[in-house]
Amino acid sequence: MSGNSTFSKHDFCRSFDLPLARKHPSVKQPAPHQQDALRALAKWYRSEQAPKGGILALPTGAGKTFTAIRFLTSGPLSDGYKVLWLAHTHHLLEQAFFGFGPPSDLEAVEHGYELGHVREPRTNVQVRVVSNSVGFYRVHQITKDDDIVIGTLQTVARAFEDNKQKGLHAFLKSARGNLVVVFDEAHHAPAPTYRKLMLAIHQKYPASVHLGLTATPTYSDERRIGWLKKVFPQGIVHQVLASDLMAAGVLSRPVLEQPSTLYTPEFDEREYQMWMNTYRDLPENIIDQLAQSRERNAMIADTYVNKRELYGKTLMFADRWYQCDQLREMLRNRGVRADVVYSQVDRGGGTAEQRNARDKSENAKVLSDFRKDKLDVLINVRMLTEGTDVPNVQTVFLTRQTTSKILLTQMIGRALRGPRFGGTDRAFIVSFIDNWKQSITWAGYDQIEEGLIEDEERSQNHRPPMQLISIELVRKLARMLDEGLTVSPVAFQSMMPVGWYRCEYLTTMNGGDDMTSARQMVMVMEGDEQSFVSCIEDMLKKRKDADASEELSIETVVSRLTAFEKKHFQADTDRLGGTVQDDLFHILRHIGQHGQPPQFFRFEDRELHNLDALAEEFSMNRRMNVFELDESLQAEYNRKSRFWNVFYYNYDLFKTQYDACVNRLLQRNRSGGESSVVSKVIKTTGRVANREPSDEVKEQVKRRDNNTCLCCGEDKKRLLQIDHIAPAYYGGDNSIENLQTLCAPCNQQKSINVLNFSNHKTDLLSAPKEFPFFATPEDCRSAIEWEKYLRRCINTFYRCGAVESVKIGGRGEPYYNWVVTLYAGNPTKWLKRPGKALLRTINVARYEQNVPQIDTITIMAPEDKPVELS
Repeated sequence: MSGNSTFSKHDFCRSFDLPLARKHPSVKQPAPHQQDALRALAKWYRSEQAPKGGILALPTGAGKTFTAIRFLTSGPLSDGYKVLWLAHTHHLLEQAFFGFGPPSDLEAVEHGYELGHVREPRTNVQVRVVSNSVGFYRVHQITKDDDIVIGTLQTVARAFEDNKQKGLHAFLKSARGNLVVVFDEAHHAPAPTYRKLMLAIHQKYPASVHLGLTATPTYSDERRIGWLKKVFPQGIVHQVLASDLMAAGVLSRPVLEQPSTLYTPEFDEREYQMWMNTYRDLPENIIDQLAQSRERNAMIADTYVNKRELYGKTLMFADRWYQCDQLREMLRNRGVRADVVYSQVDRGGGTAEQRNARDKSENAKVLSDFRKDKLDVLINVRMLTEGTDVPNVQTVFLTRQTTSKILLTQMIGRALRGPRFGGTDRAFIVSFIDNWKQSITWAGYDQIEEGLIEDEERSQNHRPPMQLISIELVRKLARMLDEGLTVSPVAFQSMMPVGWYRCEYLTTMNGGDDMTSARQMVMVMEGDEQSFVSCIEDMLKKRKDADASEELSIETVVSRLTAFEKKHFQADTDRLGGTVQDDLFHILRHIGQHGQPPQFFRFEDRELHNLDALAEEFSMNRRMNVFELDESLQAEYNRKSRFWNVFYYNYDLFKTQYDACVNRLLQRNRSGGESSVVSKVIKTTGRVANREPSDEVKEQVKRRDNNTCLCCGEDKKRLLQIDHIAPAYYGGDNSIENLQTLCAPCNQQKSINVLNFSNHKTDLLSAPKEFPFFATPEDCRSAIEWEKYLRRCINTFYRCGAVESVKIGGRGEPYYNWVVTLYAGNPTKWLKRPGKALLRTINVARYEQNVPQIDTITIMAPEDKPVELS
């Protein structure tokens, strides 16, 4: 490293000239809590304990990385040790790399080198970052001349087991036992891949020193505590609690607020399905959509203006440069001193002049103005998540939710500087919540650490997953209104979960090197509580070693999940938050990595959230007039001890659902269903005299329908039933025109929906969002049974008798390539999206019965393009 050299951030290998670094050592002085930690680490390092493994536990914002690096430079590196630094994402690799020395010598001369604290006679330290991610060195490029190797767990673990990776093994061997292994985010150590690697290094290099860094070192799970003790035999060497640092004024006390934007992102269902198991943050086009909404940005600006005295000096994290500019314009128009910082890269697109509009000098001036209190609000595109000194921040605005725990931690950390270090006693974290149609598991504040205050004084673990429940309740209400119904089709309590399983496991992100800690909530409804209990018992008995893999994908275990589902769950189980197989996959992964079931949390306040009971009280018993009712409902909606305003993001939705519950009670109280309060017009010709048609009428309907199920074609008499096209529940009568012949499975799936399978053309204007998967045939060799299966699924999907014919051959090409012909007017393209899942379901069932798998299903219809499912 020459004195006038510059350093490209993308060249993650540096050779530090220590005599030069000693002339410019880091000027940063450890805070008192860091000095205590350094003394404890030094004592532990010099002790005779063996094998040596300990944990440094400091909360977010307390400087874990800085403390660890200062320990290494003043201790092991000065003693000639080599360092292997393990982390689970490339963000943490970069943070550690730049912790040893700034990106350029110019900055190093100003701020100093941490490696300047390495004592003589050592003259050189070479630092290399290895990962399979773009921009880093590959593991085979490690050499014995490296002194510090910083790598992802996945990369190092694979290389350690591979004897052909000579570079890593040469590096470890060259340390001659003088090796320190630093494990960032050490609370992940009990995970299978992590503990296997750490224990293997200890066994091969018994003199090595293992240091774990974490903000959350404690577990209630005895198995994980046991593994943590094996990896780090001395346990916690030094720990500081967030509450202690808050009391000392080192950290602020964060206060969480979560205002709703009422904005509904357009997240295409197909794109959502492709994204959901990648464990990545939101797709870029969805982030663009959020950033471009002027109405949404105005709401964010208004939130600040309405509480500007409380929020004070505020840092806003946005996603795009144009969002920064728009927020600045809106805030300035409202009398707020606001400005922006973003880079040329953030600017992107446009002309060279536009990209060059933001240079370093302009950003530096804005930052200087913010530090000097000439600005109230500083808006940035995540340039200030770490590193840049921004004191006196009292509030952080997170303009959108994120699935990234690391990003969330970094943004929150910018407000955690306490009064002792130029910050504030309280820090407001204002996180904006959108009205998502999909169930998305966001990074949660309880995943950061202890010490966060919330408006609701409840343990995060026992609070219901508010947004997941809200999404499903609003979705069901919207579906009911789309169908023209004003009556709640089921009891309100049946739509509320009885509890949820909290599944936690480590997973790779989209098959890459980065890993993340996933937390998935599996919602449990009344009808499937016992199913989950028995299924989990079955999973524990049939657990496999491969289930512990952080790289496990749902495709590799789909046949086992299908078997679990068939054995323990009813085909018509009402789900909340995902499919049965998605939920079972999360539970399987949790059991695989922890060896025990996920914890179940019962929804203790479920009985307090019963709109049917509220409707019975207000409208039936007390018979309030419209003004009294509206006043009472608004008071109920805003009750602090209720979650109504979280479940329904505005009062109108809540009132609409209440009215639907009232109508259901009114209909229930009427005798025989003589008149219906259902607003949907149902054409009937007779009057319901009895709940069930007479035997004579049933026989007439069966003869008319050729003693065949109109949905799937089943012709076994013992399985045939008479179904109301429009159920009596909705005012349908017993006239022959309102009756149809269905088999038991088709009738059960139809439930109380208004579906007429004698119609051959769908009346839907767009494809349904969900495809109805039925149980696959017991005899997978039977072409007749597969024809019934396809008719049942596709007809229910189109909500009519859409299938004209199904051709499945007994041998040759027709055996492997099936053809389904639809009647005119049923768009074939609607089956493109669910086609892959349909074909996979069929082939999984055939595979399990040793029946040859099929290649394609071609969907045809008159005057429409054929669609091939493959």
